[in-house]
Amino acid sequence: MPNNFFRIDQGDKLVDVAGGKNFSIVMTEQGRIYATGYMFWRYFSECRRNNENNEDYPFELRLPPGWKAKKIFGAEKYYNMWVTAEN
Repeated sequence: MPNNFFRIDQGDKLVDVAGGKNFSIVMTEQGRIYATGYMFWRYFSECRRNNENNEDYPFELRLPPGWKAKKIFGAEKYYNMWVTAEN
């Protein structure tokens, strides 16, 4: 996977990774979440974003304003993802 695959902000870095049957998710030092996978793209339509507006590219999963991810977890069954976050 190339260094710019998830297109994180300059100065930010990946600190956690999780995955499942057909997806991967990463968390950055700044508490942002990025993901891949068409099931996630379709399921998280309210909070996902990428410049291409297309499921074939990595996308950011945005938390509510003021919240930062602290830990991510993924599971193979049912395409589940869990995030612990703080405000």
